Amino acid sequence: MSSILACVGTVTVTDDQKGQERRLRRSQREPASTAALLYALQTAAPVGLAFVDRQFRKLRVNQVLAKLTGLPVEDQLGRPAGEITPDLWPKLELIWKGCSPPTWTPWCTARASQRGRARDHQAALPTGPRHRRPIITWTRAHPKEHHVEYRTLGRTGVLVSKLCLGAMMFGPWGNPDHDEALRTIHRALDAGIDFIDTADIYSRGESEEIVGKALAGGRRDNIVLATKFHNPMGQDPNERGNSRRWIVRAVEASLRRLGTDRIDLYQVHRPSANTDIEETLGALTDLVHQGKVLYIGSSTFPGSQIVEAQWVSRDQNLQRFVCEQAPYSLLARAVENDVLPTAARHGMGVITYSPLTGGWLSGRWREGAELPTPSPSRQRLVDRFDMSLPANQRKLEAADALGRLADEAGMSLIEMAIAFVLRHPAVTAAIIGPRTVGHLESQLPAADVTLDTALLDRIDGIVTPGVNINPADGSFANPDLEPGARRR
Repeated sequence: MSSILACVGTVTVTDDQKGQERRLRRSQREPASTAALLYALQTAAPVGLAFVDRQFRKLRVNQVLAKLTGLPVEDQLGRPAGEITPDLWPKLELIWKGCSPPTWTPWCTARASQRGRARDHQAALPTGPRHRRPIITWTRAHPKEHHVEYRTLGRTGVLVSKLCLGAMMFGPWGNPDHDEALRTIHRALDAGIDFIDTADIYSRGESEEIVGKALAGGRRDNIVLATKFHNPMGQDPNERGNSRRWIVRAVEASLRRLGTDRIDLYQVHRPSANTDIEETLGALTDLVHQGKVLYIGSSTFPGSQIVEAQWVSRDQNLQRFVCEQAPYSLLARAVENDVLPTAARHGMGVITYSPLTGGWLSGRWREGAELPTPSPSRQRLVDRFDMSLPANQRKLEAADALGRLADEAGMSLIEMAIAFVLRHPAVTAAIIGPRTVGHLESQLPAADVTLDTALLDRIDGIVTPGVNINPADGSFANPDLEPGARRR
């Protein structure tokens, strides 16, 4: 251990008028490598700064300590490095997704800027394709029962639980009982979930209000809170879309309903064919500068528009989308073709929604069984549930085959479905959308399930990779395929 500590150096944490400064001091005898630093962290070395490669930046000292101690971030300022004792460190792993163990270029230096943000120079970079970068995850045994894994959201350095609580079902769209919704949210937080996703359109803002109530009383600062805008919120034709005019109004309304002064992740719910992406990114950049929004993201963007947004951000010096929210499940795998690899190449996190395909993978949709009645929000989506449609008949056949496979593997179909989504190397977190505490309890065990290669191969034999059995499950109707766009 002493040789490793000599290699990685020390970290000092101070609190002065300019804010927290973090410095990584390297031994004169031997350069520091990222692998050595990670090993020192894993073996409980008394250092307080974790970094990976140039693209993934650093994990801020106070954020790491807040996670480990459970105390507010503010309480971590000025904590001496020596107080980070072995009992505070969870299991820290270096995961090289999809590759053999990486080869490291050893030379690495770092310095701290006046704002306290360290930047790498001559950073240690692993070999291999650009999108197969190492990421840091850490797991922590929660008091209840599950080992919670936290993953880095893109290149932000923010750690989020790999299960994200979706709030679409809280309110008239799913469960109008506010007390039940609050119990569900609190149960998720107690289980270690620190990531909540909602949207202004969910139950016309009622979902955001419920989430705000659940986070009142001191829980807000420990949660990564995400919401979205785009869909119509009134009769006025300008109360929707991705224009600056609507964005500045929509964010104020969401902040009020959520009862907070900032949104951690503000996402464009859908792309807009009649709004220039520079208009949208410019407005969102202003919100970041104002402190109302910390990070921005996209949702259901096709691969080409993901690339365009990244290019415009770079070209115009605007804030970039740090993540993409995409539909992904055992029955809806089209994003494997382009969206997932594109997001990975651009260093974006991916938050997937509808891992149960709107309930089709709950285990209740089986051939020969009485089919369940969809929730109010699902009943509006006739093309996804109308059993007279051949695509939905094929979905039922696939769901039944997957259910038998899950039974054979000794797990529930829910567990297999969520674990499948989390197995993809581009996926940061899977959004689960329970209506009740009971639904949540059936989904939490998926965090502990890992599907082996043989099982994944059998899944591929039932549902072809890169294919949506029903195209409607893609949630995005490409306007370029409309007749008016294809005909002069």
